[in-house]
Amino acid sequence: MPPLPPAVGVLGQMRPAPLMNPVMVTRWAERYPPGSRVRVVQSFSAGAESVAARAEGTVEAWEESPTGSWYAHGKQHKLWLTRLRLRKADGELALLVIDDRTRVEPADVG
Repeated sequence: MPPLPPAVGVLGQMRPAPLMNPVMVTRWAERYPPGSRVRVVQSFSAGAESVAARAEGTVEAWEESPTGSWYAHGKQHKLWLTRLRLRKADGELALLVIDDRTRVEPADVG
């Protein structure tokens, strides 16, 4: 799978998050099926800075589901999001929204 583009643009400004490319999601699901150990790095803006959050664990499932938002304009007037159910080493279940600012990689990569 090709690497995702960097989330931070010129002068540290975040790019707006476009809708997720379903082909990319399919590639991730094929590359990291349930049982795979992965590291997920998500970038987001905090004021004028970019912050990265990391989670590591075992893939339980990939899901597509609507936001439930009344203002989203998409299929059935809902914005569909790709979510990754990830089981962390301590047993915690994390439900992560996967977008263009998310990088998924094997957990054994330094």
